[in-house]
Amino acid sequence: MSPLTSDVAAYERSLEKVLELGPKLIAPSHGDPIENPVEHVNRCMTNAQNMKREILKALEKFEEATHLGIAKDIFTFTDPSTPRTLSLIVWYFLKYLAEEGVISLDEDAQIARLK
Repeated sequence: MSPLTSDVAAYERSLEKVLELGPKLIAPSHGDPIENPVEHVNRCMTNAQNMKREILKALEKFEEATHLGIAKDIFTFTDPSTPRTLSLIVWYFLKYLAEEGVISLDEDAQIARLK
């Protein structure tokens, strides 16, 4: 899964910048140091690509859907608060895909469709 961010494009640019810098260690503000940063960043980039792919597969299946409907299709929920969080992540990816021209997004109705 990708981290909760409202700007997926900026997230991807940040990951690419980290790769350009070629760090040997990343010391995040929380959690343990990341001793294999290139592998970690590549995994984050793969996760973001996988999220886009899963969202597009859901839209192919349903033709149109809300971010909550897509989240329910993609993820399994074990905690009652999870659908809200994951649907927000899907929403941010939908906005990114709409900006890229891959989908159309009616933000008022919160309905996404493939173009």
